[in-house]
Amino acid sequence: MGVGSSQVMTDEQARQVHEEAVLTRRRELEKDRRHRITDKSYKYGIDGLALGAQLKEKQDAAAEEAAHDAAFDEMRLNT
Repeated sequence: MGVGSSQVMTDEQARQVHEEAVLTRRRELEKDRRHRITDKSYKYGIDGLALGAQLKEKQDAAAEEAAHDAAFDEMRLNT
């Protein structure tokens, strides 16, 4: 072996290092995924308060439109 050859990684060693890094990352992702699946307090990106506010706005708009339609219908009947 020549001088400094201990610092040079062979293709096989480089492949093994890369595969170990890939496996480590996969294990971390799987651990995080399992935590999200089993943790009952984990919310899947849904903001309940914002969703409730949007629903109330939609219901209020529908009620206002229904009242407007009823008033228009009443006006048309009385004409």
